[in-house]
Amino acid sequence: METGKKKLNFTPFARRFRESTSGTVVEQDHEFGKRRPPVAGMHRLAFGAVTEKRDMPLGHLHDLITSGVLQSTFIFPDTCFISAPMLDKFWRFGGRCLIAFAESTIPELSAWIDNPFNNKYLHDWLPRAIRQCLAQNIRPDQLFRRADVLGAYGTELQPYGVVICNNAAYLPHGYQHYLDLLGLRKLIGNVVYQALSVKLNRPATEAELKQDLNKNFPGFERLAFKGWKEYGKPNYFADEELVMTAVFTALAMEREALVLTRDTDVFEQFCNLMQMLSADYAAWRVGESIHHQPDFYSLKAVATSPHKLLKEGFSDDVIQEIVLPHEVMQILSPREFTPIHVHCVLIGNNTDEPKVSISSFCLEAEMKGMLNVKAETGGMNTNRFGTRDVSAGSREINGRMHALFMIGNQRMMTMEGRTVSKLNMTRAMSSRITVTQLKAPERMIDTSAR
Repeated sequence: METGKKKLNFTPFARRFRESTSGTVVEQDHEFGKRRPPVAGMHRLAFGAVTEKRDMPLGHLHDLITSGVLQSTFIFPDTCFISAPMLDKFWRFGGRCLIAFAESTIPELSAWIDNPFNNKYLHDWLPRAIRQCLAQNIRPDQLFRRADVLGAYGTELQPYGVVICNNAAYLPHGYQHYLDLLGLRKLIGNVVYQALSVKLNRPATEAELKQDLNKNFPGFERLAFKGWKEYGKPNYFADEELVMTAVFTALAMEREALVLTRDTDVFEQFCNLMQMLSADYAAWRVGESIHHQPDFYSLKAVATSPHKLLKEGFSDDVIQEIVLPHEVMQILSPREFTPIHVHCVLIGNNTDEPKVSISSFCLEAEMKGMLNVKAETGGMNTNRFGTRDVSAGSREINGRMHALFMIGNQRMMTMEGRTVSKLNMTRAMSSRITVTQLKAPERMIDTSAR
Protein backbone atom coordinates (compact mmCIF):
# COMPACT_ATOMS: atom_id res chain seq x y z
CA MET A 1 0.00 0.00 0.00
CA GLU A 2 1.25 3.46 -0.86
CA THR A 3 2.19 5.61 2.11
CA GLY A 4 2.81 9.29 2.45
CA LYS A 5 1.06 12.47 3.40
CA LYS A 6 -2.68 12.26 3.89
CA LYS A 7 -4.60 14.11 1.19
CA LEU A 8 -6.16 17.29 2.55
CA ASN A 9 -9.94 17.59 2.41
CA PHE A 10 -11.18 21.10 1.63
CA THR A 11 -14.56 22.73 1.37
CA PRO A 12 -15.13 24.11 -2.17
CA PHE A 13 -14.24 27.70 -1.21
CA ALA A 14 -11.17 26.68 0.78
CA ARG A 15 -9.90 24.65 -2.17
CA ARG A 16 -10.34 27.55 -4.59
CA PHE A 17 -8.77 29.89 -2.06
CA ARG A 18 -5.64 27.75 -1.79
CA GLU A 19 -5.36 27.34 -5.55
CA SER A 20 -6.06 30.97 -6.45
CA THR A 21 -3.34 33.25 -7.74
CA SER A 22 -5.68 36.13 -8.58
CA GLY A 23 -5.23 39.58 -7.16
CA THR A 24 -7.32 41.56 -4.77
CA VAL A 25 -8.64 45.09 -4.44
CA VAL A 26 -8.58 45.09 -0.67
CA GLU A 27 -5.16 43.89 0.46
CA GLN A 28 -3.88 45.60 3.60
CA ASP A 29 -0.50 45.09 5.24
CA HIS A 30 -0.34 47.48 8.13
CA GLU A 31 -1.82 48.11 11.54
CA PHE A 32 -4.16 46.08 13.62
CA GLY A 33 -6.65 48.76 14.64
CA LYS A 34 -7.37 51.11 17.49
CA ARG A 35 -9.58 49.02 19.77
CA ARG A 36 -7.08 46.41 20.96
CA PRO A 37 -4.41 44.10 19.58
CA PRO A 38 -6.11 41.19 17.80
CA VAL A 39 -5.91 37.88 19.57
CA ALA A 40 -4.66 36.05 16.50
CA GLY A 41 -2.82 38.81 14.66
CA MET A 42 -5.30 39.03 11.80
CA HIS A 43 -4.61 41.84 9.36
CA ARG A 44 -7.41 44.14 8.32
CA LEU A 45 -9.69 43.08 5.48
CA ALA A 46 -8.04 39.70 5.14
CA PHE A 47 -8.66 36.10 6.04
CA GLY A 48 -6.86 35.02 9.19
CA ALA A 49 -7.67 31.41 8.43
CA VAL A 50 -9.29 29.29 5.77
CA THR A 51 -8.51 25.75 6.86
CA GLU A 52 -9.10 22.34 5.40
CA LYS A 53 -11.21 19.80 7.28
CA ARG A 54 -8.92 18.93 10.19
CA ASP A 55 -9.06 16.52 13.09
CA MET A 56 -9.74 18.57 16.19
CA PRO A 57 -11.03 17.41 19.60
CA LEU A 58 -14.21 19.25 20.48
CA GLY A 59 -12.76 20.11 23.87
CA HIS A 60 -9.95 21.98 22.17
CA LEU A 61 -12.38 23.77 19.85
CA HIS A 62 -14.37 24.80 22.93
CA ASP A 63 -11.19 26.30 24.43
CA LEU A 64 -10.43 28.21 21.22
CA ILE A 65 -13.93 29.71 21.30
CA THR A 66 -14.04 30.60 25.00
CA SER A 67 -10.46 31.74 25.61
CA GLY A 68 -8.44 31.34 22.40
CA VAL A 69 -8.18 32.82 18.92
CA LEU A 70 -11.87 32.23 18.16
CA GLN A 71 -13.08 34.03 21.27
CA SER A 72 -16.32 35.83 20.44
CA THR A 73 -19.06 37.75 22.18
CA PHE A 74 -21.82 36.27 20.00
CA ILE A 75 -22.08 32.56 19.15
CA PHE A 76 -24.58 31.83 16.35
CA PRO A 77 -25.45 28.12 16.08
CA ASP A 78 -27.42 26.80 13.13
CA THR A 79 -30.38 24.46 13.61
CA CYS A 80 -28.37 21.27 13.15
CA PHE A 81 -25.90 22.38 15.77
CA ILE A 82 -28.73 22.28 18.31
CA SER A 83 -30.54 19.18 17.07
CA ALA A 84 -27.58 16.93 16.12
CA PRO A 85 -25.61 15.13 18.85
CA MET A 86 -23.03 17.29 20.62
CA LEU A 87 -20.98 16.77 23.79
CA ASP A 88 -22.52 18.60 26.72
CA LYS A 89 -19.14 20.09 27.70
CA PHE A 90 -19.09 21.99 24.43
CA TRP A 91 -22.00 24.15 25.59
CA ARG A 92 -20.39 25.11 28.87
CA PHE A 93 -19.96 28.69 27.76
CA GLY A 94 -21.55 30.08 30.89
CA GLY A 95 -21.53 33.85 31.03
CA ARG A 96 -18.55 34.20 28.68
CA CYS A 97 -20.59 34.84 25.56
CA LEU A 98 -24.11 35.18 24.23
CA ILE A 99 -25.80 32.37 22.33
CA ALA A 100 -27.50 34.17 19.48
CA PHE A 101 -30.09 33.14 16.91
CA ALA A 102 -31.20 34.53 13.61
CA GLU A 103 -34.98 34.91 13.42
CA SER A 104 -35.23 32.20 10.77
CA THR A 105 -33.51 29.66 13.03
CA ILE A 106 -36.25 29.75 15.68
CA PRO A 107 -39.06 28.14 13.58
CA GLU A 108 -36.62 25.44 12.49
CA LEU A 109 -35.99 24.57 16.14
CA SER A 110 -39.67 23.89 16.87
CA ALA A 111 -39.41 20.14 16.25
CA TRP A 112 -36.46 19.84 18.63
CA ILE A 113 -38.18 22.02 21.24
CA ASP A 114 -41.23 19.74 21.12
CA ASN A 115 -39.14 16.57 21.15
CA PRO A 116 -35.46 16.94 22.12
CA PHE A 117 -34.27 13.78 20.38
CA ASN A 118 -30.64 14.88 20.91
CA ASN A 119 -28.91 17.15 23.40
CA LYS A 120 -31.59 16.87 26.05
CA TYR A 121 -29.33 18.72 28.47
CA LEU A 122 -29.96 21.88 26.42
CA HIS A 123 -33.70 21.42 26.83
CA ASP A 124 -33.36 22.29 30.51
CA TRP A 125 -32.83 25.97 29.69
CA LEU A 126 -32.77 26.85 25.98
CA PRO A 127 -36.53 26.61 25.20
CA ARG A 128 -37.22 28.62 28.34
CA ALA A 129 -34.82 31.35 27.22
CA ILE A 130 -36.32 31.41 23.73
CA ARG A 131 -39.84 31.78 25.13
CA GLN A 132 -38.71 34.65 27.34
CA CYS A 133 -37.16 36.40 24.35
CA LEU A 134 -40.24 35.96 22.18
CA ALA A 135 -42.51 37.30 24.93
CA GLN A 136 -40.72 40.66 24.92
CA ASN A 137 -41.88 43.64 22.90
CA ILE A 138 -39.29 44.94 20.49
CA ARG A 139 -38.80 48.21 18.64
CA PRO A 140 -38.09 48.13 14.89
CA ASP A 141 -34.60 49.53 15.48
CA GLN A 142 -33.76 47.23 18.40
CA LEU A 143 -31.07 44.73 17.40
CA PHE A 144 -32.21 41.81 19.52
CA ARG A 145 -34.21 40.52 22.47
CA ARG A 146 -32.25 39.00 25.30
CA ALA A 147 -33.00 36.54 28.10
CA ASP A 148 -30.65 35.46 30.90
CA VAL A 149 -31.40 32.08 32.45
CA LEU A 150 -29.77 29.43 34.61
CA GLY A 151 -29.19 25.98 33.19
CA ALA A 152 -27.95 22.75 34.71
CA TYR A 153 -24.54 21.36 33.82
CA GLY A 154 -24.19 18.17 35.82
CA THR A 155 -24.73 19.20 39.41
CA GLU A 156 -23.87 22.84 38.71
CA LEU A 157 -25.97 25.76 37.57
CA GLN A 158 -24.55 27.85 34.74
CA PRO A 159 -25.72 31.29 33.58
CA TYR A 160 -26.64 31.52 29.91
CA GLY A 161 -27.41 34.61 27.88
CA VAL A 162 -29.60 34.02 24.83
CA VAL A 163 -30.52 36.58 22.17
CA ILE A 164 -32.85 36.46 19.16
CA CYS A 165 -31.88 39.03 16.56
CA ASN A 166 -34.30 41.38 14.87
CA ASN A 167 -33.85 41.43 11.08
CA ALA A 168 -35.90 44.63 10.75
CA ALA A 169 -33.16 46.55 12.56
CA TYR A 170 -30.65 45.69 9.85
CA LEU A 171 -32.77 46.63 6.84
CA PRO A 172 -31.70 50.32 6.93
CA HIS A 173 -28.10 49.15 6.66
CA GLY A 174 -27.88 47.15 3.44
CA TYR A 175 -29.00 43.81 4.85
CA GLN A 176 -31.46 43.02 2.06
CA HIS A 177 -28.93 43.81 -0.68
CA TYR A 178 -26.44 41.20 0.46
CA LEU A 179 -29.13 38.70 1.34
CA ASP A 180 -30.39 38.96 -2.24
CA LEU A 181 -26.90 38.49 -3.69
CA LEU A 182 -26.21 35.42 -1.58
CA GLY A 183 -29.69 34.10 -2.32
CA LEU A 184 -29.13 34.30 -6.07
CA ARG A 185 -26.66 31.45 -5.78
CA LYS A 186 -29.50 29.23 -4.62
CA LEU A 187 -32.22 30.68 -6.83
CA ILE A 188 -30.20 30.09 -9.99
CA GLY A 189 -30.80 26.35 -9.56
CA ASN A 190 -34.53 26.75 -10.17
CA VAL A 191 -33.97 29.27 -12.98
CA VAL A 192 -31.67 26.83 -14.78
CA TYR A 193 -34.10 23.96 -14.21
CA GLN A 194 -37.00 25.91 -15.74
CA ALA A 195 -34.93 27.02 -18.75
CA LEU A 196 -33.55 23.52 -19.28
CA SER A 197 -37.02 21.99 -19.10
CA VAL A 198 -38.26 24.43 -21.74
CA LYS A 199 -35.29 23.62 -23.95
CA LEU A 200 -35.89 19.86 -23.63
CA ASN A 201 -39.67 20.26 -23.97
CA ARG A 202 -40.05 18.09 -20.87
CA PRO A 203 -39.10 18.23 -17.18
CA ALA A 204 -35.33 17.99 -16.85
CA THR A 205 -33.96 15.10 -14.83
CA GLU A 206 -31.77 15.62 -11.77
CA ALA A 207 -28.80 14.25 -13.67
CA GLU A 208 -29.35 16.71 -16.53
CA LEU A 209 -29.68 19.61 -14.11
CA LYS A 210 -26.52 18.62 -12.25
CA GLN A 211 -24.62 18.39 -15.53
CA ASP A 212 -25.75 21.87 -16.56
CA LEU A 213 -24.92 23.40 -13.19
CA ASN A 214 -21.51 21.70 -13.07
CA LYS A 215 -20.71 23.15 -16.49
CA ASN A 216 -22.00 26.69 -16.06
CA PHE A 217 -21.72 27.37 -12.33
CA PRO A 218 -18.59 25.60 -11.08
CA GLY A 219 -17.77 26.28 -7.47
CA PHE A 220 -21.33 26.53 -6.20
CA GLU A 221 -23.16 23.97 -8.31
CA ARG A 222 -24.00 22.00 -5.16
CA LEU A 223 -25.60 25.06 -3.57
CA ALA A 224 -27.57 25.80 -6.75
CA PHE A 225 -28.83 22.22 -6.91
CA LYS A 226 -29.88 22.43 -3.28
CA GLY A 227 -31.68 25.67 -4.11
CA TRP A 228 -33.69 23.84 -6.77
CA LYS A 229 -34.51 20.90 -4.48
CA GLU A 230 -35.68 23.17 -1.66
CA TYR A 231 -37.33 25.84 -3.79
CA GLY A 232 -40.50 27.15 -2.16
CA LYS A 233 -39.79 25.69 1.27
CA PRO A 234 -40.33 27.82 4.38
CA ASN A 235 -37.12 29.46 5.58
CA TYR A 236 -35.61 28.93 2.13
CA PHE A 237 -32.88 31.48 2.93
CA ALA A 238 -32.27 30.35 6.52
CA ASP A 239 -28.57 29.65 5.82
CA GLU A 240 -28.05 33.05 4.27
CA GLU A 241 -29.97 34.84 7.01
CA LEU A 242 -27.87 33.11 9.65
CA VAL A 243 -24.63 34.31 8.07
CA MET A 244 -25.97 37.79 7.40
CA THR A 245 -27.35 38.22 10.91
CA ALA A 246 -24.12 37.09 12.57
CA VAL A 247 -21.94 39.42 10.50
CA PHE A 248 -24.26 42.42 10.76
CA THR A 249 -24.59 41.93 14.52
CA ALA A 250 -20.80 41.90 14.82
CA LEU A 251 -20.54 45.15 12.85
CA ALA A 252 -23.42 46.85 14.67
CA MET A 253 -22.18 45.91 18.14
CA GLU A 254 -18.48 46.15 17.23
CA ARG A 255 -17.89 42.79 18.82
CA GLU A 256 -16.66 39.45 17.53
CA ALA A 257 -19.17 36.89 16.29
CA LEU A 258 -18.85 33.22 15.40
CA VAL A 259 -21.14 30.96 13.38
CA LEU A 260 -21.30 27.29 14.37
CA THR A 261 -22.59 25.02 11.64
CA ARG A 262 -22.71 21.48 10.37
CA ASP A 263 -23.68 22.65 6.89
CA THR A 264 -20.97 23.22 4.26
CA ASP A 265 -23.28 25.66 2.46
CA VAL A 266 -23.31 27.98 5.48
CA PHE A 267 -19.50 27.93 5.52
CA GLU A 268 -19.39 28.71 1.78
CA GLN A 269 -21.84 31.59 2.02
CA PHE A 270 -19.91 33.08 4.93
CA CYS A 271 -16.72 33.14 2.85
CA ASN A 272 -18.57 34.59 -0.14
CA LEU A 273 -20.04 37.38 1.99
CA MET A 274 -16.56 38.34 3.21
CA GLN A 275 -15.47 38.84 -0.39
CA MET A 276 -18.53 40.91 -1.30
CA LEU A 277 -18.21 43.19 1.72
CA SER A 278 -14.49 43.74 1.22
CA ALA A 279 -14.71 44.61 -2.48
CA ASP A 280 -17.69 46.94 -1.96
CA TYR A 281 -15.95 48.64 0.95
CA ALA A 282 -12.92 49.33 -1.25
CA ALA A 283 -15.20 50.80 -3.95
CA TRP A 284 -16.97 52.98 -1.37
CA ARG A 285 -13.67 54.27 0.00
CA VAL A 286 -12.43 55.15 -3.48
CA GLY A 287 -15.70 56.91 -4.28
CA GLU A 288 -15.46 58.96 -1.11
CA SER A 289 -11.84 59.87 -1.84
CA ILE A 290 -12.55 60.92 -5.45
CA HIS A 291 -15.44 63.07 -4.24
CA HIS A 292 -13.38 64.85 -1.59
CA GLN A 293 -10.04 64.97 -3.44
CA PRO A 294 -10.83 65.01 -7.19
CA ASP A 295 -7.48 66.57 -8.10
CA PHE A 296 -5.64 63.58 -6.65
CA TYR A 297 -7.00 61.24 -9.32
CA SER A 298 -6.62 60.96 -13.06
CA LEU A 299 -9.76 59.26 -14.32
CA LYS A 300 -9.58 57.68 -17.76
CA ALA A 301 -12.53 57.78 -20.15
CA VAL A 302 -13.25 54.33 -21.64
CA ALA A 303 -15.71 53.59 -24.45
CA THR A 304 -17.88 50.60 -23.56
CA SER A 305 -18.82 49.48 -27.09
CA PRO A 306 -15.52 47.70 -27.89
CA HIS A 307 -15.70 45.68 -24.68
CA LYS A 308 -18.43 43.06 -24.36
CA LEU A 309 -18.36 42.93 -20.56
CA LEU A 310 -18.47 46.71 -20.24
CA LYS A 311 -21.28 46.99 -22.77
CA GLU A 312 -23.30 44.38 -20.89
CA GLY A 313 -22.58 45.92 -17.49
CA PHE A 314 -22.99 49.64 -18.22
CA SER A 315 -25.66 51.63 -20.04
CA ASP A 316 -23.22 54.50 -20.72
CA ASP A 317 -21.35 54.83 -24.00
CA VAL A 318 -18.35 56.05 -22.00
CA ILE A 319 -17.42 55.27 -18.42
CA GLN A 320 -14.53 56.36 -16.21
CA GLU A 321 -11.95 54.05 -14.76
CA ILE A 322 -8.92 54.28 -12.56
CA VAL A 323 -6.25 51.69 -11.81
CA LEU A 324 -4.56 51.96 -8.43
CA PRO A 325 -1.47 50.11 -7.19
CA HIS A 326 -1.32 48.53 -3.80
CA GLU A 327 0.56 51.46 -2.28
CA VAL A 328 -2.23 53.92 -3.14
CA MET A 329 -4.85 51.57 -1.73
CA GLN A 330 -2.95 51.69 1.53
CA ILE A 331 -3.09 55.50 1.57
CA LEU A 332 -6.86 55.43 1.02
CA SER A 333 -7.42 53.22 4.04
CA PRO A 334 -8.48 55.07 7.20
CA ARG A 335 -5.50 55.26 9.54
CA GLU A 336 -7.73 54.73 12.56
CA PHE A 337 -10.15 51.85 12.40
CA THR A 338 -11.83 49.31 14.62
CA PRO A 339 -11.20 45.66 13.69
CA ILE A 340 -14.13 43.28 13.94
CA HIS A 341 -13.27 39.59 13.83
CA VAL A 342 -15.88 37.21 12.47
CA HIS A 343 -15.54 33.44 12.27
CA CYS A 344 -17.35 30.44 10.86
CA VAL A 345 -16.68 26.95 12.20
CA LEU A 346 -17.89 23.93 10.24
CA ILE A 347 -18.00 20.62 12.11
CA GLY A 348 -18.37 17.42 10.13
CA ASN A 349 -18.22 13.69 10.79
CA ASN A 350 -19.25 12.80 14.38
CA THR A 351 -18.57 13.94 17.92
CA ASP A 352 -15.96 11.23 18.50
CA GLU A 353 -13.88 12.04 15.42
CA PRO A 354 -14.95 15.52 14.30
CA LYS A 355 -13.57 17.20 11.19
CA VAL A 356 -13.35 20.94 11.67
CA SER A 357 -13.01 23.71 9.08
CA ILE A 358 -12.47 27.31 10.17
CA SER A 359 -12.77 30.59 8.33
CA SER A 360 -11.83 33.82 10.07
CA PHE A 361 -11.92 37.32 8.64
CA CYS A 362 -11.13 40.81 9.91
CA LEU A 363 -13.78 43.34 8.98
CA GLU A 364 -13.82 46.88 10.37
CA ALA A 365 -16.52 48.95 11.99
CA GLU A 366 -16.03 51.77 9.49
CA MET A 367 -17.80 49.58 6.92
CA LYS A 368 -21.06 50.80 8.41
CA GLY A 369 -20.76 53.95 6.30
CA MET A 370 -20.78 51.83 3.16
CA LEU A 371 -23.70 49.75 4.40
CA ASN A 372 -25.78 52.86 5.04
CA VAL A 373 -25.13 53.98 1.46
CA LYS A 374 -26.20 50.53 0.22
CA ALA A 375 -29.57 50.95 1.91
CA GLU A 376 -29.99 54.56 0.82
CA THR A 377 -29.26 53.86 -2.86
CA GLY A 378 -30.76 50.39 -3.25
CA GLY A 379 -27.43 48.57 -3.46
CA MET A 380 -24.94 51.07 -4.90
CA ASN A 381 -21.44 51.54 -3.49
CA THR A 382 -21.62 55.34 -3.52
CA ASN A 383 -24.05 58.24 -3.39
CA ARG A 384 -21.51 60.77 -4.66
CA PHE A 385 -22.03 60.59 -8.43
CA GLY A 386 -25.77 60.77 -8.97
CA THR A 387 -27.01 57.62 -10.69
CA ARG A 388 -23.49 56.42 -11.42
CA ASP A 389 -21.95 53.72 -9.24
CA VAL A 390 -18.39 52.66 -8.44
CA SER A 391 -17.53 49.01 -8.96
CA ALA A 392 -14.33 47.25 -7.94
CA GLY A 393 -12.22 44.75 -9.82
CA SER A 394 -8.60 43.97 -10.58
CA ARG A 395 -6.23 44.17 -13.54
CA GLU A 396 -2.82 42.63 -14.08
CA ILE A 397 -0.12 45.07 -15.20
CA ASN A 398 3.44 43.85 -15.79
CA GLY A 399 2.78 40.69 -13.82
CA ARG A 400 1.37 42.54 -10.83
CA MET A 401 -2.27 42.85 -9.83
CA HIS A 402 -3.70 46.34 -9.41
CA ALA A 403 -7.06 47.51 -8.11
CA LEU A 404 -9.47 48.59 -10.85
CA PHE A 405 -12.43 50.88 -10.23
CA MET A 406 -15.07 51.83 -12.81
CA ILE A 407 -17.61 54.64 -12.53
CA GLY A 408 -20.77 54.62 -14.62
CA ASN A 409 -24.49 53.87 -14.85
CA GLN A 410 -24.95 50.15 -14.42
CA ARG A 411 -27.51 48.04 -16.22
CA MET A 412 -30.06 46.39 -13.95
CA MET A 413 -31.78 43.03 -14.17
CA THR A 414 -34.42 41.14 -12.23
CA MET A 415 -34.30 37.46 -11.33
CA GLU A 416 -36.87 35.74 -9.13
CA GLY A 417 -38.20 39.11 -8.00
CA ARG A 418 -34.79 40.46 -7.02
CA THR A 419 -33.42 43.46 -8.89
CA VAL A 420 -29.64 43.83 -8.95
CA SER A 421 -27.08 45.31 -11.28
CA LYS A 422 -25.74 43.00 -13.98
CA LEU A 423 -22.24 43.48 -12.57
CA ASN A 424 -23.41 42.34 -9.15
CA MET A 425 -25.24 39.44 -10.76
CA THR A 426 -22.05 38.41 -12.55
CA ARG A 427 -20.14 38.62 -9.30
CA ALA A 428 -22.74 36.58 -7.44
CA MET A 429 -22.59 33.91 -10.13
CA SER A 430 -18.78 33.77 -10.15
CA SER A 431 -16.64 31.43 -8.07
CA ARG A 432 -13.54 33.57 -8.62
CA ILE A 433 -11.55 34.34 -5.49
CA THR A 434 -11.17 38.10 -4.99
CA VAL A 435 -9.61 38.12 -1.53
CA THR A 436 -6.59 35.83 -1.70
CA GLN A 437 -4.47 37.03 1.19
CA LEU A 438 -4.06 34.86 4.26
CA LYS A 439 -2.56 37.44 6.57
CA ALA A 440 -1.70 35.44 9.63
CA PRO A 441 0.69 32.67 10.55
CA GLU A 442 -0.15 29.51 8.65
CA ARG A 443 -1.10 27.73 11.84
CA MET A 444 -3.08 30.53 13.44
CA ILE A 445 -5.61 27.84 14.32
CA ASP A 446 -3.63 25.26 16.29
CA THR A 447 -5.44 21.92 15.99
CA SER A 448 -3.45 20.08 18.62
CA ALA A 449 -5.13 19.29 21.92
CA ARG A 450 -3.76 21.08 24.92
